[in-house]
Parts: sequence; structure tokens; C-alpha cells
Amino acid sequence: MTAAPDTLSDLFERSRGRLFSLAYRMTASVADAQNVVQDTWVRWMGASQAHVNDPLAYWVRTATRLCLDLQQSARVRREQYVGAWLPEPLVSPEQTGDPHTAVSDRQDVDVALMLALERLSPSERAAFLLKDVFDLDMPQLSEALSKSPSACRQLLSRARKHLADVRPRYVPDDAQTLVEEFWRASRTGDVEALTRLLVLGVEVRADGGGRVPSALNVLVGRERAVKFFVGLARKYSARGSLIRFATVHGAPGIVSRDANGTLQVTSFAFDEQGLRGVWIVRNPEKLGGVESA
Repeated sequence: MTAAPDTLSDLFERSRGRLFSLAYRMTASVADAQNVVQDTWVRWMGASQAHVNDPLAYWVRTATRLCLDLQQSARVRREQYVGAWLPEPLVSPEQTGDPHTAVSDRQDVDVALMLALERLSPSERAAFLLKDVFDLDMPQLSEALSKSPSACRQLLSRARKHLADVRPRYVPDDAQTLVEEFWRASRTGDVEALTRLLVLGVEVRADGGGRVPSALNVLVGRERAVKFFVGLARKYSARGSLIRFATVHGAPGIVSRDANGTLQVTSFAFDEQGLRGVWIVRNPEKLGGVESA
């Protein structure tokens, strides 16, 4: 190993966003991802560094294995989860002041893909992310997962089959306008505007985790979605407050409070016709790091 310790420290800081990005996609939790990054550094400091030829590969391998360990307990918690589940929202760094990630590492976080990743085993999820998202070559992937290249290829094949129906992420130029129009229409119960904004097969998820009131089931279809938002507007007479329009998962989103003052973060999936996904995180356990003033 030729790099000096202070240089390696600098390299780790420059790699922190990449490691966080991997860990977040594996765990769907900001707190867990931050802990994985910190634990990776702690293990590095306790390692025999003189025998490590590629520090970044070591960090990726360590972070991956830490995430795989977390996935075992996470699956048990997910099976007991009340209502619809969503990943913890990533609100733009300029709003949260979060130093652990850079904008470039957040831009391509696709909630639709993360929901689909829940179909995979932990090892399949890791193989897909490391190869198809973070572009590791097969020897690197094999080392990171401690599996043979043949086993890694099988994991990748199974993962890609499970994810074959996931659409590529799309954010239109007028995404901010669509989000602002949705905010106004959903608050006032504007049937015509909601019908125009929501695509025919739109999906609506509200994640309260059993801790705050939320729709327990995923709503699929424009008619059901329009009725849902119109019903909320009529029940609460357009109460609720906008905290700000924010960048959530790298695209326009909303941070707001409902009529009862409950904090929530709304993110969206878009296509050429309008909004095809409306995802509302209300579970307070997932919103601790969101600036709500």
C-alpha cells in the first residue's frame, strides 16, 4: 500500500457519499446507512491496512457485508410492518444540511426501483446494486460478496428477472409545475385537476407505520386515487400547511403538515402523461432528519 494515512483519510471522506448511497439503497434507512458508513471506517482503522491493495474496494466490501447483516433483521421488521411500506425519504442536502451525502449521490435514487428491490433476497439485491448501479466488474463483485463469479452471475440473473418490469426513471422538465399543481388540487379536492394530473394506473402509497393514521392499502388506479384525495380535502376542508417544495429523492417533492399537524414528505414518479406514483411518508420514525420548521 503506497498511500499515506492522511491521504487515505481524505479518500474515505471523498468516498463517503458513494458508500452512503450504496448502504441507503440496501437498507432504505438514512440512519442505518450512516451507521454502516461509520462502522466501515471503524473496521478500516482496526484492519491491517498494509495488506490492502485497494482501500475503496475494501470499504465497498465491508459496507456491503454490514448491510447484508442488517437485512436479516430488517426482513423480520418488514413482515410485521403495519400498512404500506416506503423507504425513508431523502430530502435534498441544501434543506437538511446532511453532510453524509452529496447531491450527485442522491440524484438517481428511484423509489419505484427501491420498492421493486424488496422482492429480492439480500444477496440478489446487493449483486444488482453493485453491478448494475455502481458498475463493479465481476471480479470486484465476487470479492465484495465472497462468492464465486458463477454464483454472482446467477444472483444477477435472478435479480434482473425480478426487476424486468421496472420502468426507467423519468423526470420531465415541468416536474416542479406538476407537483405544485398537485398540491393545490389535492388540498382543494379539484376533481378535474386531479384527473388531469394523475395517470390512469397511478399508484398511491401512504406510510404511517401504524403510528399515525394512513391508508393501510396501496391505492391503484386514477379513480380510486382521485376519490381518496377529494375525500381528504372534503373531510378536512383544505386544512394543512405547506412547509416547502423540496427536492426529494432527487426530484421535486413536498414537505408539509396535514390537518392534524402531522409532518409528511411526498415524492412522485412521473411519466409522459403525468404522475404515476404518489408516495407519502408519514411515519414519524422515518422523518426525524427532515427539517420541519
